[in-house]
Amino acid sequence: MKSIINLLNQIVREAFYICGYDNTNVYVQESNRPDLCDYQCNSALLLAGKLNKKPIDIGNEIKEYIKENVHFSVKLVKPGFLNFKLKDHFIRNCLNTMIKDKNFGVCYPNMKKKIVIDYGGPNIAKPLHVGHLRPAIIGECLKRMGVYLGHHMIGDVHLGDWGLPIGLVINELMEMFPIIKNELIIKNVYISLDFITVDLLEDIYPIASKKSKTDENYKAKATEITLELQNGNEKYKYLWEHIVNLSVLDLKKNYKELDINFELWNKESDSQKYVSDMVSYFLEHKYAYISEEAVVVDVKLPSDSRDIPPCIVLKSNKASIYTTTELATIIDRVKHINPDEIIYVVDNRQELHFEQVFRCARKTHIIPDNTKLVFVGFGTVNGKDGKPYKTRDGGTMRLNSLINEVVGEVREVLQHRRNDLLISEQKEIAKDIAISAIKYGDLSNRISKDYIFEMDKFTSFEGNTGPYILYTAVRINSLYKKFTKTSIVLGDEISYNISDFRDLALQLLKFNGLIEKAFEDLNPQILTSYIYKLATLVNNIYHSENIILLSDVSKKCDLMNVLLLSNNILEVCSSILGMKIPSKM
Repeated sequence: MKSIINLLNQIVREAFYICGYDNTNVYVQESNRPDLCDYQCNSALLLAGKLNKKPIDIGNEIKEYIKENVHFSVKLVKPGFLNFKLKDHFIRNCLNTMIKDKNFGVCYPNMKKKIVIDYGGPNIAKPLHVGHLRPAIIGECLKRMGVYLGHHMIGDVHLGDWGLPIGLVINELMEMFPIIKNELIIKNVYISLDFITVDLLEDIYPIASKKSKTDENYKAKATEITLELQNGNEKYKYLWEHIVNLSVLDLKKNYKELDINFELWNKESDSQKYVSDMVSYFLEHKYAYISEEAVVVDVKLPSDSRDIPPCIVLKSNKASIYTTTELATIIDRVKHINPDEIIYVVDNRQELHFEQVFRCARKTHIIPDNTKLVFVGFGTVNGKDGKPYKTRDGGTMRLNSLINEVVGEVREVLQHRRNDLLISEQKEIAKDIAISAIKYGDLSNRISKDYIFEMDKFTSFEGNTGPYILYTAVRINSLYKKFTKTSIVLGDEISYNISDFRDLALQLLKFNGLIEKAFEDLNPQILTSYIYKLATLVNNIYHSENIILLSDVSKKCDLMNVLLLSNNILEVCSSILGMKIPSKM
């Protein structure tokens, strides 16, 4: 089903073109005066100034061409607004199409894309903390959105395992456990490393990082270890493999808690096999040059209004760095996946780095010209003081600690709302609501902006929150259970006068256009805003009509059908946002 906004745009742009006007910037938008119309077009006003004509005259020409339409009525309002009001029979027909369509009016694209989405990006040997929330939640949502629209989405966690942090961890392990340094290999047999646990690794990195900032020799040794590991040192490789395996198992467990699923668990190190040939290729084709023994590619353009430093591909000590593995990973992805698009969900502060990487990839032709590289930068999660969210004692907030805090908050609310729940039910429901609250709270903010994590606000059952959306769906399900106990047979069409739920119907008809727009803009906030308004309209009907007690059977069935369609849309959107609707609340 073509979205309403696309249908109106097609009709109006054709009218402007036929009437002899440039229709490049002609568009229809949702009305900012819903009491007057459903949609409006202001393009006559924009064209009038350029053409030295009165907007009312341009608008009248367009109105005369469009005239009365089977789908809508059109009115011209001074000084030149074209106001469109959808006809009730058209709205009803569209609703019935959505009810009978498993995709609820969403059409798959003619050209399905293969898209790699790079999100997550945790480092091994380090615990997930609150800063890992945003890439995981945003990336998973964008991936699910693409899947729903029919694209082939491939999520890659892209683990950080190949830079200085791993060298620091190995160095500290050797200092902490001399047996690793002196007796790792006894009679050609490696000793067991079972004493190195996830908990130990999580404690080690902060210690090593702190030492490296004050002890130059310590940092130099860690740098040396990193380089030797990248060059194939067997002892360091044995330690590295153990650390990676431990970390991956723990990360998978933590991401499972959040219902975050990656198709690929690739690592920075997986691209190392391409580095040597890549660097040689860059140098042979004069894309790169040697500067102070480092391999460098100039990526600045004449049109740049800011300074874009050269892209360092290989350090002077020949060690791979972040840029090296990013470029080599592009080669790997092109070779094995050949995607139409690669989306990177990363911290805003890495924008310059990825601008350099993208330009270098284009300049060196390691990626096809028609393959898009997209940077999606996100802001930070802050506390009420406006600074990155911390524990009460000022430490870094671990992700599992945050989840436990939110679960505890939700359980307290549930105890007051539903004291009939079994303890096991309460735990499961509280966890589903808590994780949904965290995800919705994040995604309802603009991706690129910082936001303040407010526990009370995020876990509230009222307002623009995850629990409010979930409760609306639970409420509809409960109502439908009561309806099924009546003797009325519910059909699959709406036949009544839609005036009782016209606003809700209009919101439902926007679904296919809104989800397409949200994915096109890579903006989940469009989806959260949509379902919040949808849930509000559903609750307005719920409070104004006692559907079960209605004597008018036709009206009763139509209201139930439109609420069930609303619930289907809420379920689809909740799933895309990564939220799980509980059976009770």
